[in-house]
Amino acid sequence: MNQQNNNLTSAENHWQNYPKLCELYGSPLRPDSEDLDFLKLEVLPRLKSSSSQSKTVVLLGVTPEIATLPWSEDTDILAIDNSPGMVSAVFPWDKARGKAICGDWGKIPLADNSCDLVVGDGSFNCLDYPNGYQRVWQEIFRVLKPTGLLSVRFFLRPSQSEDIKTVFAQLRGKSIGNFHVFKWRLAMALQKSIEEGIPVAKIWQIANQEIPEPEKLLQSLDWPIELLNTINIYKDSPNIYSFPTLQEVRESFSSHFTEVSCSFPSYELGERCPTLLFQPKNN
Repeated sequence: MNQQNNNLTSAENHWQNYPKLCELYGSPLRPDSEDLDFLKLEVLPRLKSSSSQSKTVVLLGVTPEIATLPWSEDTDILAIDNSPGMVSAVFPWDKARGKAICGDWGKIPLADNSCDLVVGDGSFNCLDYPNGYQRVWQEIFRVLKPTGLLSVRFFLRPSQSEDIKTVFAQLRGKSIGNFHVFKWRLAMALQKSIEEGIPVAKIWQIANQEIPEPEKLLQSLDWPIELLNTINIYKDSPNIYSFPTLQEVRESFSSHFTEVSCSFPSYELGERCPTLLFQPKNN
């Protein structure tokens, strides 16, 4: 997952420290085994059955878990991320089939109708809605073959927004399983509208305001104190996340894509982290 709606310099300021923190991230921010199983069992077989002699896959971002899936030998991956630090430090160069480049998801360097699969993990949550979503899915539609596929895991806010006080009360009451679930629930609760999104600096501000002694809280929860670094990088970031509802995702994509399936994992917050599989409409 990486930001596309801010300029490159601003985005890099947010993501330059991410590679140092990779080992601290977990579900639901990173794909879980269930998310990967969906790709292995539902997406890869469809890709392998393609009549193309060679398969081209575009990865939105440099997610290592996706880059190192058991792709067939006739598959070539092009991972695109706008952060040089992410490309150099996070993409698994020694294990992945293909390569990673710095680029813009709205300007994929492929010819029309030349791609068999576009796949992303939380990618659209870094775009502004609706314009950023439309700009990227239009480019995906351009490069996909008529028989191509688009598979994306989304982070969705519930149709009924949570109260922020509830999130913090459940955090202190040890009813939230991990720090990343807390961050996402807080971020979604803070978002006033999908069009506005949520500045990540606001997530840090409210967390810092409501938890004056975060180290003590994490100790009481038996969570590694180092996890605080994964929210502290939000402090001065200009980036904005967007958390749509499932209906908003479907409305955005419905003009050019047909939904093939929607899979919800069973892990905590999985009801907000489905993977949707689309096919381009051939009008």
